[in-house]
Amino acid sequence: MRISTKQLHMLLVGLDYALLAAGGIVLLLWLALWWRAGRRDPLRGSPLRPQRLGPLSVWVCLLAYPLGASVWTGMVDWTAGDHFSEEQINLWRSLMAGNLTLLFMTLICLAVARGAFIGGLRGFGLRLPRARFGWAYVPGGWLISILVTQLLLMACVHLLDKLGYQMPEHNVFLALHDPTMPAWVHRLAIGGALMLAPVGEELFFRGVIQSGLRRMVWPRYGSWRHRWFAIVLTGFLFGLAHYNNIRDVLPLAAFGIILGYLYERTGSLYVPILVHVLFNAKPLLWFAIMKYGQAL
Repeated sequence: MRISTKQLHMLLVGLDYALLAAGGIVLLLWLALWWRAGRRDPLRGSPLRPQRLGPLSVWVCLLAYPLGASVWTGMVDWTAGDHFSEEQINLWRSLMAGNLTLLFMTLICLAVARGAFIGGLRGFGLRLPRARFGWAYVPGGWLISILVTQLLLMACVHLLDKLGYQMPEHNVFLALHDPTMPAWVHRLAIGGALMLAPVGEELFFRGVIQSGLRRMVWPRYGSWRHRWFAIVLTGFLFGLAHYNNIRDVLPLAAFGIILGYLYERTGSLYVPILVHVLFNAKPLLWFAIMKYGQAL
């Protein structure tokens, strides 16, 4: 028995609503526990993660992105063949140079963090979560992220539709929708979304930028405001980094704030990285179900 496209679409819509409901339940449970604990600052008791990140170290990591992008884009243009259309070459250039830049930026961030954090890379956050029920923050953070970003995305799409804004499709899905693209380009797009983007962006935004901003704000005794300042500002920088599709800026800023909280709360980069992986995996899984589900 073949499944129609409409049936698959309805199935995925139902799953979306189920995930939104689950995210709402997790958020309400978290708020209830926070209220019961005396409404204290949610960051109280978070790992300290001492470090010596100065402005120079942060700027080295910041400059790694445009430097890497210019170098790798030039190399990709040099190796591009004549058998691709101009549109395909632009897409291939974006994916290939983007992934190589993320890899380059990851290596730079690791090199900087190894010398700047007390305890090296473990102090940077490449360690198991130190918070109680640390791994529970992964599914919980993912479900809350889906809820918050989806609600904000719906609001942004509605507003932009009213303004007549034509929203472009993400390069990953442009590549996956193009049947003339070689299979290795499809694998490159998926691998970048599932591995390089979550790892590189979390090391850069949460590990380096957020930690650097936190150190630049003079902390007050007994206050966690300097951490919240770093979390919120880094979250908005994360959203603005995805400016190529304006509808995603605000939802991804909120996502960045959630990821920043998870990093501070657990002291581990593995938690936001895994949440980021799951967040990126969902639309890819939905795409695969719509594309191959009818063959089941």
